[in-house]
Amino acid sequence: VCFAKPVADFLVYESVKSAVDLDDIPEYDIIESLKKVQAASSAEELKSLMHEDEFDFRFRCGYNKPTSHMDLSDRDEFIRAVWLHYVLFQPYAELQQLRNGLKDTLQLELLLTLYPEEMWNLFATTNAYDVTVDYLLDSFTIQYSDQGSNKRSLEESIVYMWSQYITECEGSSQTSLPDVLQFLTGANKLPATGFDKTPMIQFTDESSFPVASSCALSITFSRAWG
Repeated sequence: VCFAKPVADFLVYESVKSAVDLDDIPEYDIIESLKKVQAASSAEELKSLMHEDEFDFRFRCGYNKPTSHMDLSDRDEFIRAVWLHYVLFQPYAELQQLRNGLKDTLQLELLLTLYPEEMWNLFATTNAYDVTVDYLLDSFTIQYSDQGSNKRSLEESIVYMWSQYITECEGSSQTSLPDVLQFLTGANKLPATGFDKTPMIQFTDESSFPVASSCALSITFSRAWG
């Protein structure tokens, strides 16, 4: 079992002690939006971001401070509020049920009380695995068209370019392998117990950029790129 550090905090201590880490958030788009907030260099730039539809999620996160009153000193507070919402408050009922189950059904309450640090290390994602080129190339099931068809030829060309891209990402300072994994799955490390679905590479005849679904663990390429 492995959880984000703030989730491990809650399970063991019933409070959050860990520092904010955007990688804990399971929504890639939210992470990218918060990176824009981190990069804001003035109060005016921050207020401008808050006026964009992209940031309407702040209301779901319970952050209702008027935009006109925000300045750079509010940035960390805003990011923490969003982080807590997605990693703790949104799944709170499920986490509370899990914690109760650990204490009552599995009778771990004494261990949680006597050995909190050891139990935290058991729950936290410190035992997750770094993603590798081999994993990204070998773990995806590819939904090819029939052998010998024109579509199959295009698909094989795309997969070859994809494999070249993945190889180039290893050690890259721009797009890293964890970045690619997060785009595909929402996680930047491999869970110790693996994903619950088999990752898929699919194809479409529509002309579009690659589309990833972190829920389905799939990426769809347009054959127009072949």
